[in-house]
Amino acid sequence: MKLEQKSFSKKQWDIITSKYPHKQVIAAAGSGKTRTVIGYTMYSLEQKSQNKILLLTFSRKACEEMMYRIPQEYSKHVEIRTFHAFCYHYIKNYHPEYSKYSFKILLEEEKNEIIKQILYQNPKKTYGIPYPVLINSIHHIQYKIPELYNILIEEIQKYKQENHYLEFEDLIEIVLDGLSKKQPWIEPLLQNYQHVVVDEFQDTDPKQMQFLQLLKPEKLLVVGDDWQAIYGFRGATIEPFFKFKALFQKSKIFKLDENYRSLEPIVKVGNFIISKSSKKSFKNVRAIRGNDLKIPVLGYYLGFFKNYDFIINLINQYNGMMLVRSNYRKRFWLNQGLKFENILTIHKSKGLEFSIVFIDITKGWSGENHLTDEEIRVLYVAITRAQNLCIILVNTEINSLESFIYKKLIKNQIMFVDDRLLLKYIEKENIYRNSLIKS
Repeated sequence: MKLEQKSFSKKQWDIITSKYPHKQVIAAAGSGKTRTVIGYTMYSLEQKSQNKILLLTFSRKACEEMMYRIPQEYSKHVEIRTFHAFCYHYIKNYHPEYSKYSFKILLEEEKNEIIKQILYQNPKKTYGIPYPVLINSIHHIQYKIPELYNILIEEIQKYKQENHYLEFEDLIEIVLDGLSKKQPWIEPLLQNYQHVVVDEFQDTDPKQMQFLQLLKPEKLLVVGDDWQAIYGFRGATIEPFFKFKALFQKSKIFKLDENYRSLEPIVKVGNFIISKSSKKSFKNVRAIRGNDLKIPVLGYYLGFFKNYDFIINLINQYNGMMLVRSNYRKRFWLNQGLKFENILTIHKSKGLEFSIVFIDITKGWSGENHLTDEEIRVLYVAITRAQNLCIILVNTEINSLESFIYKKLIKNQIMFVDDRLLLKYIEKENIYRNSLIKS
């Protein structure tokens, strides 16, 4: 199988074939980002620029998709891993100490049990704060109760050493230590991984960026969308995204701003929402398909325990997808009868697409009565999962962040419908979708 130019847009092909050693791609939602990454990887191997390519991403789901989509004759020359998995395997094979025994990863559930036991043993130092609150805000303890935090860190480290455990954040720190000190066990890393591709670059944290800087690959392609940076709670920051050209000076920035996923009304509403973010790259995103099809983004009033059965039946019957902000809200809808396969949190939906999307902004959003950039990006991600029809569920009576989101971002951008009109538009979408399948 040989790569063909006709399979890509001009912008995608320019990225794939450009001779710049370091390239950053700023990609809009639905712009064929994964397709471009795979095309670039195949083209590079056809040019025999390197014997092997390291493709790093941020989730096992993304790794599996890449593995599935790269043809077999190319895949043997590509190592596809998450950052953590790559560091794990490299340490296991090359580190002079950790390669001698079979270390394990300390998972969050087990760590929480350890923390709980430590709290039981130090009740006076918790100041009466409920244990679940302390466990879920461990980093805040560092500043609020430093004495307790030091005890926790010391005991967790002791447990890890005695039981041969490492945490995910330990993995990259060990590799960074080896790179910064130029330790002998790092030499194969420097020799074998001089062509690197990073997917979802907007989710990079400072340590992962430092890894790329110290590795100094001869060829580097990073692809991402700062408009979809929604993992700040995990330590990710968009600062490396904006600093790439300064840190890798032999680089060029490319943009993919043609949306092949969503119809024009969805793209327009998404563009408006992200325009309210204070820090973002500029992209002139436009819809490529279905510009003549007039299916607006819809609003539907969800009263206090009113109309829930109607919405649930619509989703279950027409294979719609409900997106919610929190696991708490997800459990609520499941308890009301929504099928498990028809609901996701917005974070879990990232990278996916659905013909019909319902977005619940009635409850479950975080923060107070002001919008952070990350909350704006979360809503943008939710809306851009929709291919043909997006329905936003609102409750204007709630005086909360949800109401604030509605008033500032949604109110003037959608068309409100009643039950009859909502059903009409869903049926219209189904006719359109079936016509695409037949053609």
